[in-house]
Amino acid sequence: MICCDKINPTQYVFHEDTETITVAYTEYEEDYHIFYENGVVKMPVSVRLNHAVADGYSVARVFTLIEEEIKRLVL
Repeated sequence: MICCDKINPTQYVFHEDTETITVAYTEYEEDYHIFYENGVVKMPVSVRLNHAVADGYSVARVFTLIEEEIKRLVL
């Protein structure tokens, strides 16, 4: 496991019309209020894995588990 002091989450946006990808990232900010907007808390999440050991289902499961945990903490 690698632990970092700071990670800038990266998202990849696929454009179906041109079949190209744009890389976008969210600058890390310690103040969680920066991610609170219009009554919604934003939490950037990035999952990196080797496709040889996981697939889309595995990544989807990670996000499902995160959502379940957030719901449990909020309620």
